[in-house]
Amino acid sequence: MQDKIAAMQKDIDSHGAENECIKTEVQAFSTNLTHAENKVNHMESQVTRLSQATKESVDELRTHCKGLETEVNERLWRGSEAISAELSKLNNRIDKLSENTVETFILFKNQSETTQNQVQ
Repeated sequence: MQDKIAAMQKDIDSHGAENECIKTEVQAFSTNLTHAENKVNHMESQVTRLSQATKESVDELRTHCKGLETEVNERLWRGSEAISAELSKLNNRIDKLSENTVETFILFKNQSETTQNQVQ
């Protein structure tokens, strides 16, 4: 019977040692899991921060693009107004030149007729 008790004690000691090994492994896994969770939480916060910064940058770029678009449209409008004004001036000059040319032609025609009448 003592042999059985000794064998059982040996089994208990053996299982106790295995149990300690398993406890150590579980603690190591628990520690590793905690470190992994901390890393994931840190990475999530970085991703959140970066995505917020990216969203803000995109919003700023959109605002800047709208401003540039407005500025370009204003410049185009001012440019078209200036071109229109220049075209109007040119049309006025052409009209005056046409009037002067017609007046000069009429004057020469009248002088020519007067000269022809004097010659006859």
